[in-house]
Amino acid sequence: MFVEGGCFCGSIRYKLESNDYPSANCHCSICRRTSGAAFVSWVRVPNDCFEYISGEPKKIESSSHGARYFCQECGTHIACILEEDPKNINITICSLDKPEDFKPKADIYVDDMLSWIKKWNIKFNGKEFLLSCDDGQEENLKKLASHLDEKYNKLKKNLGNLGENKLLLITAIQIVDD
Repeated sequence: MFVEGGCFCGSIRYKLESNDYPSANCHCSICRRTSGAAFVSWVRVPNDCFEYISGEPKKIESSSHGARYFCQECGTHIACILEEDPKNINITICSLDKPEDFKPKADIYVDDMLSWIKKWNIKFNGKEFLLSCDDGQEENLKKLASHLDEKYNKLKKNLGNLGENKLLLITAIQIVDD
């Protein structure tokens, strides 16, 4: 079974064998600069499982160790081949016809991640939430989560189990009133 993708204007089309390939959001500065985006989501596919169906992408040497391929008509970034990994081609997940089927499994070059992309795990009501905040506000976010959890548990103890949504609403109202 094959999965297809291509550029925005349709000049370039490709296919790859359906499989559970490694994938990641790359936060390196080269990905940011070449895409004009905060990060690029890639899926790594063995060369023998990938084929261009129509059109040929334009190649640009983006660094001393890699080349990128894009549509010269519409500019869509399609692929990257790294010198240290010549048996694989990295395909931009969002150039796939169904990118939702290839959720990135990791984040790489996180030291280069823009501060407004960083997310923090907090626990509230026994569940984990992934939130973002401004630089230097991580501790305040953790304190807020702890305060919310404390209020919620106190309400649950005093009011009984009214249902999670009602207790969350009352907790939020109390926090605003504080």
